[in-house]
Amino acid sequence: MLRRGSPLALAGCSGYNCAMTYYPPTYPPRPTRRRGHTGLWAALTFFTLSAACLLALLIVATGGQLPDFGNGPSWTPPATAAPSAGQPGAVVQETVAPPPALGAFGPGDPVQNVSGGPVNLRRTPGFRSKPADDVLTTVRPGQTGVALEGPVEADGLRWWRVRFPVGEGWMAERSSSGKVLLDRAP
Repeated sequence: MLRRGSPLALAGCSGYNCAMTYYPPTYPPRPTRRRGHTGLWAALTFFTLSAACLLALLIVATGGQLPDFGNGPSWTPPATAAPSAGQPGAVVQETVAPPPALGAFGPGDPVQNVSGGPVNLRRTPGFRSKPADDVLTTVRPGQTGVALEGPVEADGLRWWRVRFPVGEGWMAERSSSGKVLLDRAP
């Protein structure tokens, strides 16, 4: 039996034959995720971090001395056939040898170590993959000598066989970074 004052009694229900409506509990709405380009951002972040790590590894492996790509050989287009002197449009030009550049020298000329530091005098031209005994001695800065033979190209540098008071051997005209080592003596 229902007691007087109960909610069912107030609703007009009596006994067990009362029809009740059931309302399920309500919950607040769940926040929805914004589905955008998260995969794209993750891939971009991964690529950027990977590139930064590879660059850092390259700098550490080379001791901070990255190669200079601007001094390498460049592609030169092939020469086009010029019309010969008998053909129309041919221009006859007199070829004049350019004057030697300042500081240029040849065999028999006096030379000087102008690097500001000691330079290796070697048994053979070149500096890559050489045994330790290839270096004969070092030439002090400012020391003068005589060019005997050259130039010879080796390891991307121009080498001269020279005679200095400390000995005779091969010396590079410039360093691999382009610094002048050997020049005409004043």
